[in-house]
Amino acid sequence: INFLPSNAVMYTIWMRQHNFIAGKLKEVNPTWSDEKLFQESRRIVIAQIQHITYNEFVPVIVGKENLKKHALDLQVNGYDSRYDMSIDGSTLNVFATAVGQFFLTLLPDKITVTDSFGNTKREEPLGKAADPQNKELTWPPKSFKWEETMEFQAISNGGGILLPSVNVSIFEQLYASPEDVDLFVGGLAEAPTPGSLLGPTLACLFAKQMEKTKRGDRFWYENFFYPSAFSTSQLEEIRKTTLARVICDNADDLRFIQHNVFSLQDDYGNCPVSCSSTIIDSIDFSVWKDEEPKRALPITRETLEKAIRLGIEQYNRLQAAEGRRIKAQGPAPNAAGQSAIFSHATLMAPKRESLDIARTAGVLREATQVLIKGSYSGWCNNLQFPKYGNAFVGMRRLLDPAYDDGFDAPRTKSRSGRELPSSRVVSNVVHSDAPEFHVRFTHMLMQFGQILDHDMMHSPVARGPNNTILNCSSCDSQERLSIHCFPIKIGKDDPFFPATHHDGRPRCMPFTRSLLGQLTLGYRNQLNQLTAFLDASSVYGSTECEANQLRLFSQGRLNFTDLGCFVAGDERNNEQPGLTVIHTILLREHNRIAAQLRRVNNFWTDEQLFQESRRINIAKLQHVIFKEWLPVVLGCEAMAKYDLMPKKSGYFTGYDPHCDPAISQEMSTAAFRFGHTLIRAKFPRMSDTFRNMSEPDHFSDPSPLYEREVGHLESMLMGLVGAESMAFDRHITNAVRNHLFAKPGGPLTGIDLPAVNIQRARDHGVQPYNKYRALCGLRTAQKFDDLRSTMDDSAVEALRKVYEHVDDIDLFPGIMSERPVKGALVGPTLACIIGEQMQRLKKCDRFYYENADPAVRFTPDQLAEIRKTTFAKVVCANSQFARKIQPNPECHSITIEHCDRLFDDYLVSDIAKMCRADPVETGAVRLRKTELKERRIHRAKASQQTCLFQCLLVKYVPFFCGYDPFSENHKSNPSLGKSDRAADPAGNPIIP
Repeated sequence: INFLPSNAVMYTIWMRQHNFIAGKLKEVNPTWSDEKLFQESRRIVIAQIQHITYNEFVPVIVGKENLKKHALDLQVNGYDSRYDMSIDGSTLNVFATAVGQFFLTLLPDKITVTDSFGNTKREEPLGKAADPQNKELTWPPKSFKWEETMEFQAISNGGGILLPSVNVSIFEQLYASPEDVDLFVGGLAEAPTPGSLLGPTLACLFAKQMEKTKRGDRFWYENFFYPSAFSTSQLEEIRKTTLARVICDNADDLRFIQHNVFSLQDDYGNCPVSCSSTIIDSIDFSVWKDEEPKRALPITRETLEKAIRLGIEQYNRLQAAEGRRIKAQGPAPNAAGQSAIFSHATLMAPKRESLDIARTAGVLREATQVLIKGSYSGWCNNLQFPKYGNAFVGMRRLLDPAYDDGFDAPRTKSRSGRELPSSRVVSNVVHSDAPEFHVRFTHMLMQFGQILDHDMMHSPVARGPNNTILNCSSCDSQERLSIHCFPIKIGKDDPFFPATHHDGRPRCMPFTRSLLGQLTLGYRNQLNQLTAFLDASSVYGSTECEANQLRLFSQGRLNFTDLGCFVAGDERNNEQPGLTVIHTILLREHNRIAAQLRRVNNFWTDEQLFQESRRINIAKLQHVIFKEWLPVVLGCEAMAKYDLMPKKSGYFTGYDPHCDPAISQEMSTAAFRFGHTLIRAKFPRMSDTFRNMSEPDHFSDPSPLYEREVGHLESMLMGLVGAESMAFDRHITNAVRNHLFAKPGGPLTGIDLPAVNIQRARDHGVQPYNKYRALCGLRTAQKFDDLRSTMDDSAVEALRKVYEHVDDIDLFPGIMSERPVKGALVGPTLACIIGEQMQRLKKCDRFYYENADPAVRFTPDQLAEIRKTTFAKVVCANSQFARKIQPNPECHSITIEHCDRLFDDYLVSDIAKMCRADPVETGAVRLRKTELKERRIHRAKASQQTCLFQCLLVKYVPFFCGYDPFSENHKSNPSLGKSDRAADPAGNPIIP
C-alpha cells in the first residue's frame, strides 16, 4: 500500500467506497446487522472492481481483438454463463513476475499534486520504485521463440513487431541469442498492437491471465449461481459503475473529471464533466432493499382511460368512413337479388349479443394500437395530448414573435426604425466564401445532419389559388402579385448578381413566405408538415398514404428502384446526391433487418415484419443520433446540461407526458441550418479516378449515383466518410450562395442559401440574435465590442459593417459568428437552442427507444442489441464495397476498423433477441438452457398480465369513458367523421 503515494490514494478511495456503500445500504435496510452490512458491501465493492477492470482497464491494455479472442467481453444485460469449473484461476508465474509489471514503464519521474482546478501545487521526485534483484529469483521463460540460427540483424525491425526506437545492437551486446532475451525486456520492446497499450506478446499473456481469472471464478459478479448471484436489477446497477463515479463519490473537493479516467482529458470524446452530471451514472441502492417488491400493473389505469377514449374515437371514425364507402357502393345485398353473398351472410349472421362484443373488441383493437404502435403522423404518441408532435401542426417559439405590425408583417425594421440590410447584403459581408477544411470532422457530419433535419422539420411555402406556384422574383411582387411574396433585394455592389435586369428593372431574388398555419386568433404561425419526433419520417413518410407508397408489401421490405429520381418519406431526398446516398443506406438497413427477422420468424406476416423492422430501424437511428452525432455537435457540457447522453444500461425514466416536442421556430429557421457552413463545393469520390462531383451542377439531380465508371453510389458514400468537411465558421461556399437550385447552364438563375435562411427567420418573426444571448445565459450585448467574448474580431467587424446596431443582428449570422465552445462543433447560443430542442425530442417521445413505458419498451435483451449499433456498422452492413472505416464516420481517426470484423459483430448482435413472438409480447427467441426455467416463469407472469389487461379493458370501457361509446349520439358526431385510413373489402389498404 505504501509502495507509491498514488498507490495509497487508490487504496484509500476503495476503503472509502466500501464505507460509502455500507452507509447507503444502512439507509435502505436500517435493520441489517453489522456483519450483513459488511459482507454485502464487500460483495458489491468486489463486483465494482471486477466491472471496472474488465469494462474500462483491460480493453485499454489488450485491445479489442484480444477481448473477443479470450472472451473478456462483459454482458450488457442478464447473466454470464461462461464459467468453467475446469479452469484454474490462479495467477500465472509469467504474469506475476513479468507481464503484470508492465506498469513500471508508465511511472513518471515526478509525482504531481494539483488542486481541484488542475493547477500544480507541488511536485515530488518518484525515486526508486522497486528493487530489481527480487525479480531474478523467479524470472519467467524467454519471450521470443526465434530459431537458434536467427541473427539479430534479421529481426532488426522485428517484422514490424519492435518499436522503431528500439536499437537492436543493444540486444546484441547484452544477449548472445534472440532466445536469451528476457520476457520483460523483449515484451516492452514490442510495438503496441492497434488499439492496445501493449505489444502482441504481453497483450496475449495479459489477456490469458484475465481469461483465467474471469472464467475460473465461481463468484464472478455476472454469474447466475444461487445464492451468490446478484439479482438482475442489482446487476444492472453494478453495470453503471465507472471509476470516475467512484473517485467523484470519495475524493475530497473534486468537481470535474473525465468520464474515462484511463485516458487523458480532451476537448471532444473525453472532456471533463461535473461530478454531479448524469453522464457519470450513479448506483440506485434501493434495489438492495430487503422487502417484498410492490407489484404493479405494467399499464396504469390512467393510461388505460386515455387509450380507451382514443380507441373509441378511432373506432367511430373508421365506422363512419366504412359506412360512407358502403353507401357509395350502392344498395346492400338483399333477398330480392338472390345472390350468394346474401344467402351466405344470412346463414352466418351474428346475434345482437355478438355484435355488442364485436363493437367492444373493435374499440379494444384500436386502443391497443394506440398503446403499442407509433403512427406515421405522430398521432397519439402522447396519450393525453394526441396532437403533440404531430405532422401538420404549428411550430412553437422560444420567444414571442417580432413581426413589424405585431402579428403578421415580416421583421424588416431596425432598432432605429430604418430598414434592415438586405439578406443578400448580409450574406455577402458576413457569410462570404473563405475555404478552410475542418481538421477533425468528415463531410458525413454535414450529410447526416441534413437527413436528420429532414426527419424533423419541413415548413412549406405559400401557394396561389388552385395551388399555383408563386413567382416572387419581381421586386414589387408583394404589391403586384401576392401578399405572400417577400423578395430579397440585390445590392448595387453585389459581387455576383447584377443589381438590375437588362431592361433597367431592379433585380431581386425570389422568396415566398411560408404557408400560414395558425388555427387561432393572434399572430401568424407556420406549419411543420413532418412529425417533430425522431421517427425516421424521412424514410417512412409522415402519413399512412406515404408509407404505403414506399412499401413493397412483401417480406416486410421497403420498395427500391434504380430508375431516374427516387421516392422516399421526404420529398427532398433528391435535393443533392449525397443526401440520396444516406436515404439509400437507411432503406437498405430496414430491408436487412426485415430479412433477418424473417429468417428467425418465418411465420410472421408482411405487416409484422415491416412494423417491427421500422421500430428497430428508428431505435437504431435514435441511438446513433444521441450516442455519436449529437456529442460531436454539442460537446460534453451541453450533452450533460440537457441530459442527452443515452444510458449504458437500463431504461430512461424521464418521459414527461405534459411536454410538447414541437419544433421551435428558432431551431427550424436558424439553429439547425448550421450545417450549411460545412458544405463542400465539390463532393469527393473515393474511387480510382477520384472524379469529384460538383455540387452546383447536381441540385435535384441524382444521376451521379448511376455513373458506374466512377463508382456510382459507393464512391460517393466513401467520399462522405473520407473527405473533410468545411470548417465550422460564418463562411459558406459560393456553390450554395450563388448557385443554389440554378438551372443547368442558366446564368444568374440560382439563389443564395444563407440569404434565404436570414429572410426565412424574418418571415417567421424570429427575434434578433441579442435576445437569444440572454435566453441562453450570455450577457446581452450593449455594443458590438461586447460580442468579442464569443466571437473573433473579424466576425465582430463584419457584423458592425452591415448592421446599424447590435440589436439588429439576425439570429442566423449571429450564431454562425460565434466561436465553438470547448469540445463542441458549435458556439454557445447554437448549442443552447439545439440542446433545448433535442431534450424535448427525447423526454416528450413515448416511443423513445430507451423509454421505460411497459406498453412500448424493448426488452432488456433487445435494448442491449440496439445499443451495439454504430453508424460505422450500419454503413459497413449496407455498402457493397466498403472494406475499412473509422469507428465514427463523422470524425477522422487514426484507428481504422475492418468492416468484416464490424459486420461480424453486427450479426452477432443477435437478431433473434430483436424478435417478438406476437405483436404485443416481447421476448428473446434463442435461449440458453440455464435460462429456460426463468423464462417460463416470466412468460407465465406475462400471460397473467395480458389476461388481466384484457379483462380490465372490457370491464371498464363504459366506466372509464363515462358514457355509452356506441350510443347514437356518438356515432353521429361529425368531428369523428373523417378517416385517415381506408381498406377494400379484402382488408387491403387503399392509397387515396
